[in-house]
Amino acid sequence: MIYDFFRKILCPSDVDRFKKDWRNSNAAKLLLPDIDKAGLELGKQEGNLASIAYLAWMRGHLYRLDAFVRDFEICEKSTDNFKCRLKETWLEKDPLSRRKASHNVISALVELIVADYLKHLCYKITNLEAWDQASCDVEYCDSRARQFKVEVKYIPDSPKWYTQRVKATTINEDDIVSWSDEEVLNYVFYRIAEAILQMKKKEVLKEQRAIWIVFDALAQNISRKIVDCNFYKFTSWAKSGSEYPGIPKFKLEKENKKRNEILSVDPHDWIKNSDRIVFCTFENYQLYYTRSFVGNSSCP
Repeated sequence: MIYDFFRKILCPSDVDRFKKDWRNSNAAKLLLPDIDKAGLELGKQEGNLASIAYLAWMRGHLYRLDAFVRDFEICEKSTDNFKCRLKETWLEKDPLSRRKASHNVISALVELIVADYLKHLCYKITNLEAWDQASCDVEYCDSRARQFKVEVKYIPDSPKWYTQRVKATTINEDDIVSWSDEEVLNYVFYRIAEAILQMKKKEVLKEQRAIWIVFDALAQNISRKIVDCNFYKFTSWAKSGSEYPGIPKFKLEKENKKRNEILSVDPHDWIKNSDRIVFCTFENYQLYYTRSFVGNSSCP
């Protein structure tokens, strides 16, 4: 016992060092409020998964999360709902629920990253959903006081690819199955249509609508390139019999009603309902390869 005590002092583990740094990180405290009870990593049999905050610290990126939290006053101004979205509980979930739960946390962070990106382009951030639940994800204005409202959609790896990736880690396989082109295009355009529906419900004017599709770096090659090449060519939903690849049916009737509404309109007609659609890639808590498909060039 005495040996263990001195070993921890003289040769602290990564977990011990992280717990020490956690005390000085508002971002880490938001993601992991109870550090002593929080799970930080799962072993190889569970796919070598680790806490988002812990991984950010290990890779030297936790300071970026702290900057977003500080600059947008998340501790002081954010809603209880947004703080709840940031809490990491996904490692405690069953394997089938982990992907969705972890991506919910990353989606909240990505909203702040988009706001930070716009702020560094000298746009004035006027509101965030983090501050006001009735707001769009990000609201900003340009030097001419024109207002724009952003809905952010985070595109991670596909459920199929996530499952294969975890499986490959546990049994040392390298054979990863990705989405087909039809699944990718259906899924991404479905998320665009979802964003437009959200903006319509919030009565956002068409000329103010901006949709940011943020691809995880894991999805850069398997998803984004397909969409970049086919954005204006994808005029109707891909079907296989009565199914739409990449767009599952939902358990809740409300979600299926929305699904039917979206699929009743061609994807090409959905994009006409937004002033601009911006694609970018997310890696190491920064945005890369930003490209705008719709709207004028005066705004990203």
